[in-house]
Amino acid sequence: MWRRAASDRITNSEGAAIRLTALEEILVSKENQIDRLDDKTFLITINGRQRQVERDELSFDELVDLAFDDPAKGPQIVFTITFREAGGRIPEGELDEGQWLKLRDGTIINVTRTDQS
Repeated sequence: MWRRAASDRITNSEGAAIRLTALEEILVSKENQIDRLDDKTFLITINGRQRQVERDELSFDELVDLAFDDPAKGPQIVFTITFREAGGRIPEGELDEGQWLKLRDGTIINVTRTDQS
């Protein structure tokens, strides 16, 4: 079995370096890219607190839940979400209820709650 050492060398089970053919190098490289995609998490800032999320898109409601420990919801309560440094085609703006936000590392999100009573 092959494994990639911390220094990006390929080693066998005894730790000895092995020389790979060009095709083997491509296959190992692709396998490592897939592993990194599977392990991808995003570090975002929401209402001034850093959060780590495991998906690249979150819904309006999911962002509200992340922003507040106990988001009081009701007919008189309105949430407003603004964002900047987001992924996707629109890097900054305002998110409407029912929409999804494409994330990337460093996305900054502000969620405000207004009671209209």
